[in-house]
Amino acid sequence: MRLVSVWLHVLGIVAWIGGLAYQAHVLGPAARRGGAGVFAEAARRGRPIAWTAVAVVALTGFYNVTRLGPLERVIESGAGLLLANVDFDKVMSALVCVAVVWTNLAYLLTTAPLLVARLRGPAAADAYLARGNVYWSAGQPRLYKYALADFRQVLKYDPDNDEARQKIDTIEGIYRSMGRPIPEVSQEP
Repeated sequence: MRLVSVWLHVLGIVAWIGGLAYQAHVLGPAARRGGAGVFAEAARRGRPIAWTAVAVVALTGFYNVTRLGPLERVIESGAGLLLANVDFDKVMSALVCVAVVWTNLAYLLTTAPLLVARLRGPAAADAYLARGNVYWSAGQPRLYKYALADFRQVLKYDPDNDEARQKIDTIEGIYRSMGRPIPEVSQEP
């Protein structure tokens, strides 16, 4: 039970921080360009996830602290010294990285199609570019077709976008080097 509680605690932190990062780095810029309605809709849809994550973190954190026992026993067992010597900067950096990647994928894959369907112009281009970059940065060739589709959508809304054009060329080059056919154009909105 203790290990489950610790993993739930970490998972809650990952979901919570990842959701905040998604709002700050994807929805915020899109809302500034395309209006606050997109941000409000995503925040409304993400609110249950955020509050669930906060509740899981609070409950599992309390449970984990109570399982340590009296303070004297914790210090005598060496756990207190171990916790005192942990480099929290490195641990927090690793948690933030995992949170950003994992939760951005989850949020983007579930909410981005709905939100992008409502966007037009530069805001849609930014949203597709952000999601395409998530697929691209995962570094998994099986996700490149999705990145390619999103980068093509960027050019639909912003034909002069050099970043999308460069990444399309790179991904198509990767497909050619692997001897695979280049995926056709996606039919997304």
